[in-house]
This record gives sequence, C-alpha cells and structure tokens, in this order.
Amino acid sequence: MRRELLISYSAHAVLILFFVLVSAFSRPMELPQRVYSVRIVAAPQPEVVRQPEQYPETPPEPEPAQQVI
Repeated sequence: MRRELLISYSAHAVLILFFVLVSAFSRPMELPQRVYSVRIVAAPQPEVVRQPEQYPETPPEPEPAQQVI
C-alpha cells in the first residue's frame, strides 16, 4: 500500500508542477477592444385573465333513464 501512495503523490505533484509552469509561461489575457453598453429594461407585465363572474350554482339534472322491458 505504501508503494501505491508514493505513486499517487508523485503523479499529483507532477501534475501540479505542470499546471504551475504552464500558467507561469503563458501570455496574459488581453482586454477586449470593443466595449458595448446596454440598457436593461423591465419585461412587460402579463395581462390579467378575468374569470367569469358567476358559475351556475347547480349543474343541470340528468334525464332519468327509461326502463327497458
């Protein structure tokens, strides 16, 4: 188990060293040449949907079934 830990530590150290060296020798980012200004406006308010004033109080009565003899 000690061997596997040493391999893992070594691999991680090499990766960290690689990323540090790459970032040290890379060019710095250049600022953008154009800058755009925008004006943020509010979204339009949604329309209110009106519900019908009153519903019928009782549903219509179903017709009685006819008996078949």
